[in-house]
Amino acid sequence: MSSQVHKLALPAGTQLQQYQIESVLGVGGFGIVYQARHTHLESLVAIKEFMPQHCATREGQTVYPLSQSDEIEFETGIQKFLDEAKQLVQFDDHPNIIRCKDFFKHNGTAYLVMNLERGKELAQILKAHTAQGSPLTEAQIIKLMIPVLEGLQYIHDEGVLHRDIKPANIFVRSTDERPLLIDFGAAKQNFGHTQKSENQMQTYGYAPLEQVGSEGELGPWTDIHAVGAMMWRIVLNANPPRVEDRTARVLQGQADPALTRIDEVKGQYSENFINTIKKSIAIRVSERFQTANEVIAALQGVPVSTDVYEGAGVGLDEQQTTRIDSPDSSASSPPGASTSYPPHVAHIQTSHATSPPTSDVSSGAGAISSPPIPVSSNTGYQTGPTTNGAEPQSYQNHPQSHHPSSASKNNSFKVWVGALCLAVVVLLGVFYGLQSTDNGTASNQVLVNEEIDIIYSLVTKAEMDNDSNTIEKRMLCAMEDIDDMDEAGERNIELLRSGIENRTLNIEKNLAKARERVFDLVTRHQSSSSRIDSVFDDMIGTNQQRGKYDKADYLTSLKALIQEASSLSEKSKITALLEKRITVTPTDCS
Repeated sequence: MSSQVHKLALPAGTQLQQYQIESVLGVGGFGIVYQARHTHLESLVAIKEFMPQHCATREGQTVYPLSQSDEIEFETGIQKFLDEAKQLVQFDDHPNIIRCKDFFKHNGTAYLVMNLERGKELAQILKAHTAQGSPLTEAQIIKLMIPVLEGLQYIHDEGVLHRDIKPANIFVRSTDERPLLIDFGAAKQNFGHTQKSENQMQTYGYAPLEQVGSEGELGPWTDIHAVGAMMWRIVLNANPPRVEDRTARVLQGQADPALTRIDEVKGQYSENFINTIKKSIAIRVSERFQTANEVIAALQGVPVSTDVYEGAGVGLDEQQTTRIDSPDSSASSPPGASTSYPPHVAHIQTSHATSPPTSDVSSGAGAISSPPIPVSSNTGYQTGPTTNGAEPQSYQNHPQSHHPSSASKNNSFKVWVGALCLAVVVLLGVFYGLQSTDNGTASNQVLVNEEIDIIYSLVTKAEMDNDSNTIEKRMLCAMEDIDDMDEAGERNIELLRSGIENRTLNIEKNLAKARERVFDLVTRHQSSSSRIDSVFDDMIGTNQQRGKYDKADYLTSLKALIQEASSLSEKSKITALLEKRITVTPTDCS
């Protein structure tokens, strides 16, 4: 693809700091990707330029917002673009994730520098196989999906969701046919419980119900739905149906069209593989796989049992990532600030990144084989290296002799059998009683773990909303100081105010819920302090081992607060302490 393909692309020979543009690799709604060469090292790189065509244009080499009312969205987008770079740097050591080399601002916009290698997007590979009349086999699909899922498991363990998994965002290197996760423009950190972004990124058919709606909990299961939809697209050679349409059919008492259509390929693929796809794309979160590792196990042969099995006009793989503004959002989603947990529970903060705009990248060629399928190669991204039981015995009754001694022997036998049965019942009762006690303890511990995680998520969400409010309040103050504000500017001001108000309500609601749950833990700590402390210690140690020191610090602070509160005898004093310590500090325009 030449630089003349798109009128907004920089021409070949353009110098970007130490890099020189050679050609255009791809153009999307939010960015342009170039092939460039390091002028000193002579190494080739891929450079992604932030160019949101809906709100910006280029004059010469400089990128400008289209109007004054677009300035906030444009500047916010640059910050989100930086967040994408931070995500990629964070995952620099994983072989299934695209790597970031550099990030810089220039020409009024921002640039993300990545390595370059021969390969092709999965969307292009699938198109080539369709043209050749050679659809991917089950073995080839599994060979593709497992590395993708391994990459997802890695980012999920780091508290990050990709949120835009689709064939166009999977890049396959031609050197080793290894698939890579690319385009982290929609990636989101700290996904636990109810977290949504004001400007939701999604691709219809791949995004699940909790992602397209204003309610619902995002988590690993969100990306898993997209992986399942991607497998659905491969085996049926069709765009996955929108989850809204699927849900509408189910609510009307009809069958889920995604599940009925997958049955069309029964016989071409194994039953377990079909069931894996079905379970991955289940509408209800509870019926889906919960982790990427579970999907990997299923693809490797672990049986999948389910009880839930029973878009025209868009080109195949041409669905675009869509930004959906939620009703309580502002004109643009504000950038997040990276923060960390201080040693006190008051003013708890978390490191996070808001969603930068996504871009579609068109690049070279690769192949998915097992057996090999040759495909020509061009240039694209590069990265471095049952319970078992016994059947009851059946006893046959024989006619008994009427002789007195025979009857006595039989009666004696019955007494011994009865005594033996009674002893067995007593022993079983004792065994299951002890087991239920152990299970009850384990169950309680799990509940404590969940309670702590929910508190963490509620406070995190409140802090994130407070960070967003801080940024938007400053934007609002700056806009209110502008004289002769036009009509579009006034609308933006109203949107900012509305977003701030809605988030303030959400902050209060989430903090109130967090305090209620902490109060419950305090009550339980007063009667079983050693067990609650032990759960905290285990969670703190686990997070430290995973390198999540911010969360470990938070848990340490929360444990100290619960210990302090449990020493108080009056409910009013406990409540007052929690209100004082579990809070956020709103900021003004200064």
